[in-house]
Amino acid sequence: MRRPRSSRPDGACTFAADPGCDSAQCAPIWTDVVDPAVLRTRCCPCAADAPLAFDLHSFDAIVAIATDCQHVRLSLDGDPLRLDIVEGSVLDGAVRLEPAVVLERDVDVQLSAVRRLQALLAGRTLRAHPDKRLSRLVLALRVLDARAEEASVRTIALELLDTTGWPGDGEWMKSWVRRLIWLAERLQRAGPAAVLRHKI
Repeated sequence: MRRPRSSRPDGACTFAADPGCDSAQCAPIWTDVVDPAVLRTRCCPCAADAPLAFDLHSFDAIVAIATDCQHVRLSLDGDPLRLDIVEGSVLDGAVRLEPAVVLERDVDVQLSAVRRLQALLAGRTLRAHPDKRLSRLVLALRVLDARAEEASVRTIALELLDTTGWPGDGEWMKSWVRRLIWLAERLQRAGPAAVLRHKI
């Protein structure tokens, strides 16, 4: 477990990795400013054998300490669970966690994170629901790269999407590529924060 300190207590992202580490190896801790799945959590000390007690030292975890919060990232099968500890501390032993659901953010995403946390504390693993948007957004990013190389709509369809029969009956394929180009441009304008906030 690592305990770096954050120089951006109210920033969108805190990098808890060694500054000398290759960027591909860094694990950003997205705060609830950006990611609706981050759980704002209070905690208080409890007995180590209390039901659903949480002991940070029992998990693969990174903590970034800010002036008003402890940002916690728990690594779970490559799909992290993130907590913002806004009252109490997880650094000094077993605690009882009390996550709050913030109504101004995506409630379903937060509830899914609460269920994963409950399963974790009960000794089970509950995987996050896959985000069905991501494959389409990745494809849109590839389209964006293709457009930067001045690829035509036809070239994107035939080479990037690996389709045949251009432009398709009723030009459905051409319409599909144009929708992807529109999504790619929107994604470029909105940036990664919009993806994490499910705004795109």
